[in-house]
Amino acid sequence: MIKKEKLNNALYALQALMVHARSMAHEKVDHKLLAELLDDVEELPRLIAVAEDKTDDFKSALTDLSEQYSCPYILQQFEQSNNLNGF
Repeated sequence: MIKKEKLNNALYALQALMVHARSMAHEKVDHKLLAELLDDVEELPRLIAVAEDKTDDFKSALTDLSEQYSCPYILQQFEQSNNLNGF
């Protein structure tokens, strides 16, 4: 699970990752790189769904993804305070 106060941020970070993946597809990046990103993202919903607190693990994964795929705004989505954009 993600701490309640970070849940919306986690969902927005996931959304931003999907938008980033779509952008990579439009840019016609190597399909292996896109597949690697999606493989990495695949683990994140489990961190939200499990019973124990995985907030720090989720943030760590986002930090790694942000660095590896040059998308710092992903981590920024998670770190924003009071991200209430519709959820």
